[in-house]
Amino acid sequence: MLNLNPALDVDYLQQIYGDDAVIINIMLETFLADSLPRWDDMGELLQSGQYSQAGDLAHGLKPSFSMVGLTWLHPKVEAFERIARYESDRTALPTLYQEISAELRRMKPILEEEVARLGESM
Repeated sequence: MLNLNPALDVDYLQQIYGDDAVIINIMLETFLADSLPRWDDMGELLQSGQYSQAGDLAHGLKPSFSMVGLTWLHPKVEAFERIARYESDRTALPTLYQEISAELRRMKPILEEEVARLGESM
């Protein structure tokens, strides 16, 4: 059994990846290199009022949160997507974006540590 940081949803990761350190490492690296920068781009879409594009981006990124053990963020990203795509009152979007972004900033060092640790063990 992999000894992953308990800040991640270890049970979920164990369920979908088992003890495959290689695939977990690939998923974490991809999330850090691709999904996080794309999430950061969301702020620009919100500021320019491109809500449909923000919703589309959130839709595309949504699965990646769970795939790296950030399962508690999935419902927030799902709410963000729904509001951006379908609701006429989008006043909650900036706050929701900031809440998700703050959680990602908190978790980024943990994800980076797991990538380094798993990389050493392979």
